[in-house]
Amino acid sequence: MSLGGSQDDHQVADRADRPGDGHTRVMGIVNVTPDSFSDGGLYLHADAAIAHGVELVRQGAELLDIGGESTRPGATRVSEDEELSRVIPVVGGPGRRSPHA
Repeated sequence: MSLGGSQDDHQVADRADRPGDGHTRVMGIVNVTPDSFSDGGLYLHADAAIAHGVELVRQGAELLDIGGESTRPGATRVSEDEELSRVIPVVGGPGRRSPHA
């Protein structure tokens, strides 16, 4: 997980790599979709999504789900290329562009 590549980001990734230790984990959701029913598309742009992910980590999230396709009722499915073009700039960090863009 990159989220910009700070030391805090790497510590989060390290904590998430301990399956089966009996520790309850909190997962934050970052929706990178224009039609999200939970946030209305607030994090569609990579910089906003990254900032939101970092804030979720600061609030205690150990895992992040970066969603590039809405699961709201009635949502239209998007192509794999579209989903990747939304997610890769977020998980790759600032300045990274999708190879599909």
